[in-house]
Parts: sequence; C-alpha cells; structure tokens
Amino acid sequence: RLLIAAAKPYVDLDLLHIGNEYFVVTGEHRELRGFEYYPDPEHLLKVVEQNGTYTATLVRISTTVKLAVHGGTVVSSLYKSFAESGLEPGVARAFTDIFARKVDFSTDLRPGAVWRMLCEETWRDGKLLATGRIIAAEIDNAGEKNTVVWFEPAPGKGEYYTPKGYSTRRMFLKSPIKYRGRNGRTSDGRDGVEYYVPADTAVEAVADGRVSSLGSLKGRGRTLTLRHGNGFFTQYTHLGSLAAGLHKGAWVRQGAVVGYAGAAKNGRSYIIFMARKRGKIIDPLNLPDLPAAKIAPKMMGRFAAVVREKVGLLHQQPGSSSPAITSADK
Repeated sequence: RLLIAAAKPYVDLDLLHIGNEYFVVTGEHRELRGFEYYPDPEHLLKVVEQNGTYTATLVRISTTVKLAVHGGTVVSSLYKSFAESGLEPGVARAFTDIFARKVDFSTDLRPGAVWRMLCEETWRDGKLLATGRIIAAEIDNAGEKNTVVWFEPAPGKGEYYTPKGYSTRRMFLKSPIKYRGRNGRTSDGRDGVEYYVPADTAVEAVADGRVSSLGSLKGRGRTLTLRHGNGFFTQYTHLGSLAAGLHKGAWVRQGAVVGYAGAAKNGRSYIIFMARKRGKIIDPLNLPDLPAAKIAPKMMGRFAAVVREKVGLLHQQPGSSSPAITSADK
C-alpha cells in the first residue's frame, strides 16, 4: 500500500488498464525495490524504494507518431479482413462508424469490396503502442466508392468530410435513442413517434441546437424542446428526467444525452418524439437527409490541399508509412 500511496498523485494503481505494460523491480532477496508502469503511450511511472520510503515520478517518454496505410479486400466480412491486416476490432468499428450513414455493413457489403485507411500510429522502440485517429478512409463496394477525409476548420472542431466538402455527419439522426423498442404513431391526436424502451434509456438530441424550453407540460409530462437551424424544432416528451446542466438557451450537440426515459404507459417506459418546421408539425421519421455542415468557400483552398495530400497518401501501397515525428514535435 505504501507504493500505491506514493504513486497516487500521478496514477491510481488500483485502476490499472488491461494491456498496459508494467515491470516489478526486486532486490537480491526478492524484496520489492521498485515498480514501473506505462499509464499511456507517452508516460512512464517510476516508483523507487529507498530505506523503506517509496518515491514516485512520472516521466514523459519519446514516442513516434506516423501515418500508416492499411487496406484489404472483403471475402466474408469486413471485421475478418481487418483482422487479417493485423488491426484490432476497435479500429474496424471506428471505420464502420465513419461510413454508417452511407453503407449498412451488415447487409449492403458485397464480397470483393475494397477498403483503404490512412491512420495515425504511435510507436516506441519499434513496438506499435496504439492505433489512433483515422485520417482518411475509402470503401469501394461493387463500384460504389465513398471517400472521406478528417479536417479541422478550426482547432478542435474536426470531423469527416467528403472530397467535395460536405460533412459525413447528417443534420438529423434517424432516432433520438440508440436502442429501438417497438414504436408507432401516437394515438392521442398529436403527430409523433412513440418509443417503448427500458427505463432510464438515454435520449439523444437528433441535431445541433439550443434549448427552446424545458419543464412539465400538461398531457406531455417532462418535456424538452430544441431549436435547430432553418426553422426546425424537435420535442422530446414524457421524459423520466432531464440531463444535468440543461437550461433555456443552452447549446446542445447532436448525439448529446438530453434526458432519460422514465414515464410509464401500460406498465412500460416510453417517450414521444415530435418535430416541427416553422410552426408546422412534420413527420419525425422523415426529417431531411442533409449534411450537417459544408466547408465555407473561404476555406475551400486549404481543404482541397488537405484532400489532395491525404487521399494521395491513402492510395499508397498498404503497409506504407509517412515520415515519423516524435512526441516532442506534436
């Protein structure tokens, strides 16, 4: 416990991460003399014992980050193709998430589909430590090709865009909940969709917007209304509770949890999702399939240069990598 206490200001050794490297240093009689642990690819925790006292330091270590190209051809499944290329399942999930609005990988993918990916990799002493962000990706599914590039119009505001400058993120999600229970039209005269879901299921904002109103409404229970661009409003009613920190005028990002199911009907939890445009009720299951963003004209020159560079690297031979940079250069 003395060793753990010494490390506490830097790393909680009671919560070690599976897969992280550690080394135990022992003395001549196998007594504990020290401990080394890599909490992340760029840091090393050192704990040294001297005269019964443990001293801990957290050292920044040099790592190398490079852009690497991977690719393959799907024979039976995309996940198997990624595994055959030496990539972890998490990387395959990240890839499918990028194209989820264009390709249903469970039903649409045909044998012979070709995928390519340019991603960041972190290395130390010749060992791959982590596969990072996908910088560019492409899937050619029986001649239907989709290509995307990661781009940051402003620092920390990056997302994936098509080469023509349209965001792959859509203005509206198809549903305010990831788990879809039985749903149908409401039966009380209001136009909306009723979702039966487990209690405390997270309810997400289907688009970027600001809180227009929140609170209890007669006949609708705890309700949240969001105002989006172009005159669109969405409403989430019969919520069991609202997410912490929400208030009128608060900005909410698409996909952010705004509340939780909890209201009961016939013994089951449910919510009702509704939508309006310029005051007129519209079908919430048929919201327009529009890009959430487009590169501004004044930024198209910089964007086009990034696309040329990254797509050029993407089409290099799989296994190729860019010149490395050290962690100190990042």
